[in-house]
Order: sequence, then C-alpha cells, then structure tokens
Amino acid sequence: MKQYILILKIVFLVICSTKSVQAQTYYKTNNSDRIFTQDNYEDYKKNIASQLKEKHGEVTINERLIDSIISHDSIIKTYKLDIRIKRNPNGSRRPEEKIYSYLNKELPNFNLQTIDGKNMSLSDLKNKPTIINFWFTRCKPCIEEIPVLNKLVKKYSDQVNFIGITPDNKETVTQFLKTHTFNYVHLVNARKYINDIGILGYPKNIFIDKLGEIKYIERGIPYFKQNGVMKLGTGDEFERLIKKLL
Repeated sequence: MKQYILILKIVFLVICSTKSVQAQTYYKTNNSDRIFTQDNYEDYKKNIASQLKEKHGEVTINERLIDSIISHDSIIKTYKLDIRIKRNPNGSRRPEEKIYSYLNKELPNFNLQTIDGKNMSLSDLKNKPTIINFWFTRCKPCIEEIPVLNKLVKKYSDQVNFIGITPDNKETVTQFLKTHTFNYVHLVNARKYINDIGILGYPKNIFIDKLGEIKYIERGIPYFKQNGVMKLGTGDEFERLIKKLL
C-alpha cells in the first residue's frame, strides 16, 4: 500500500512538473487590454521609450508586477509601468539628434547593399528627389505607416527615389517582406551608418532634393484624432513635401 501511494505521488509530481514546463507566460499593462509575448512586450516598452525620448528627452521605464493570473496552461502577468522623463536642459521637445545638423546640407555618402546583393551609394540617387525611410522590422510604428508609404511609391515612383535603410540583416528583411508588402528599395546591415549620422528614433523620413541636400526631416506619417481615437493619417503631409521637391 505504501509503495502504491509513493507511485501516485511520483506520478502527481511528474504531471505538475510537466504542466509547469508547458505553461506559457504572457504580459500586459494595467492601462491596456493587449496581451503580449515576452519579446513583443519588450518591443512595446522600447517603442514607448523611443517615442517619448524623441519628444521630450531622456526616458526611464520602471515596472512593477501588480497581478498574475493562471488560466489553463497560461500565466498572464500584469505590470504597472512607471515612466519618468528627464527633459532636455534647453527645453526642447526633441533631443538633439545629429541628423538634424544636416538640414540644407548633403547627407554623408554611404555604400550599402540591397537585399539583392547590389551595392548602392547616395551618389547613385542624385538628379531625382529621394525619400529615405529609416526603419526596422520589429518597429510597430514603422510597420503601421508602410501601406501609406506604398501609396506614395505608386503615385511618384517615376519621379522620386524611395529608399528604406535598416539596421536589420538581409535574411530578416527578406523574411519580413514575405508577409508585408513594402515597395521601397531596401538597404540592409546599415547600423554603423545609422549611428554615424545620428538617427535615434524610428521611423525617420528624410526628404532630399535633386542636388542631394536634405530639405525636410520627419518622424513618421502624422496621426490625427477622430472621435477620440488616434488614427494614422493618409500621407497628405508627406505628399506636400514631395511636391515641393519636384
């Protein structure tokens, strides 16, 4: 009888251990109903920090676990995010990014590769206005504006160069494009160049004239509020800037 009870205990412990191993942990914040995987949750916090940093200055995000729910084979952890902003000493809403020092100047030349393995430099793009979109595949705001950018490509591709520059490698971008249509010419493995010219936040859209000078620097497609909800714009603002370059 004792041996039978011992066997039952062992079986029970094995079952509990198996369930523990199989349990999937998800994450959410106290002010949102969205449920994240761990990777998506980390990206979510990085995107918040990036957006606030560009508007206000130095940002730190601390988190505190306030709830944990076990449901079937899942664990949902709820965190309260404590966001603290250290404003710039000069009072600017945007930190000084080196990229803004190139306004009305030529962007430093680059020699980068497309996902097809072709070399491309900035000098290859002269004699026609160029729009450069700095982005990466795990940047949610970058992905949200792609359909609007594609509409601009469709309308102006014969008059304007549309270039995407990303720190991601060829394999990552190629895999992303299997499920997302993004009709720019993509230059990959550009992390060093991006750091050198001082891009801090994504997305960043740079408008260059026919002579190669930067005339406008914008973040992403602007949002607008409709019925109390923020919605992505139609790209009219970007189109106005394109027309000024033509």
